[in-house]
Amino acid sequence: MRSGEHSASEATASMRRHILEMVRVAAGMQELWFACIDNLDDSTREAVDRMEAQQIFLDHFLWDWFKKYSDARPIVRVARFFEPTDLRLANHLDGWSLAPWEPWIVQGFDRDRWHLMQIASHREVEVLKAFKHHHWEIGDGLVTRVLHHAGHDFTGMHIQRYPGSAGVHELESRWKSLATKHGFPPQARLRPDIHNEIWLNIHEGLLAAALKTETKPVLTLSVASPPEPPVREALDESLLTKALPELGGQTPIAASKNEMGRHRLRKWVDAQADKGL
Repeated sequence: MRSGEHSASEATASMRRHILEMVRVAAGMQELWFACIDNLDDSTREAVDRMEAQQIFLDHFLWDWFKKYSDARPIVRVARFFEPTDLRLANHLDGWSLAPWEPWIVQGFDRDRWHLMQIASHREVEVLKAFKHHHWEIGDGLVTRVLHHAGHDFTGMHIQRYPGSAGVHELESRWKSLATKHGFPPQARLRPDIHNEIWLNIHEGLLAAALKTETKPVLTLSVASPPEPPVREALDESLLTKALPELGGQTPIAASKNEMGRHRLRKWVDAQADKGL
């Protein structure tokens, strides 16, 4: 790539193709995928369920989510899948697995490359846009990963834009607050093998911020009422067209037509079986 044998546009197409292939592989890891969904808090899960395009959640799943860092991290399994077929890509994936979401300022644009500076450490990179849906302008703040592929640096699958100088100030304040909360220097270059105790919490916080699910405390007054006894209905065909709260307000037929719905439907059916129905 550095010798000029391949153009930057070819590298961009290769980057997109390989990330999409990662998504295809990840889709087969249903147990881990559903465990990731179950791990989300209610507001984030509802936001993900409403999303028309789920790039940000896929990004979080592929790079960040794990139970046991060394084995269950999705990108590790993806790398193992690619190793016998494309060793060079497996090496890229190993590098990608170290890439956190970081705060950047867009400083300029020259020869198809965007100049970014990390807000706290002032580290500079030149990146190419990996996906056409990415959009930003000079002077904006960004939260993105920087992934190395075929001799170039690329923005990751998801971009969170903070427009203009006000956006940069907001992003800087948010990052400093995050660093204080989790006890790392704002200028630190995060790595999952070093910061594995706080890695997931940091990225789940960024995920919630991007999905606009952060909540502020609200003072409420409520009167407790005795719990109603569970309704024990027979499982007949009439339930197929009945909206159920356990299915996010969907009917079993509607729930069966999307991935999140099928996951909820399986859990609901299991719960009915536990009741002896």
